[in-house]
Amino acid sequence: GGRLGKVKGPTFRISGVQVNAKLVISHEEELAPLHKSIPSDPEERKRYVVPCHTKAAHFDIDWGKEDDSNLLIGIYEYGYGSWEMIKMDPDLSLTQKILPDDPDKKPQAKQLQTRA
Repeated sequence: GGRLGKVKGPTFRISGVQVNAKLVISHEEELAPLHKSIPSDPEERKRYVVPCHTKAAHFDIDWGKEDDSNLLIGIYEYGYGSWEMIKMDPDLSLTQKILPDDPDKKPQAKQLQTRA
């Protein structure tokens, strides 16, 4: 198996931070369906609902389609992995649902990444 660590390929620097070009392109491709699905108009976006059936989350709190929808809106607005910012946005109603203080309770960042 391969070892984790540096990803090979072309890189560039933004504000002194080295960025892997292949990773940027792959993340952009992964997020393209989200960009197509979620309305760019902020008022329409507030009413967005995931258009398909979602599987049960198996988190330690009630989690439904509205929470999945708000999680995707948060990713659209703040970026994939910006879980703290998503949690702090009162419009998304996820403040009491994601990243609980007890590290053994779900969903933590790992479960949110998988869910997204």
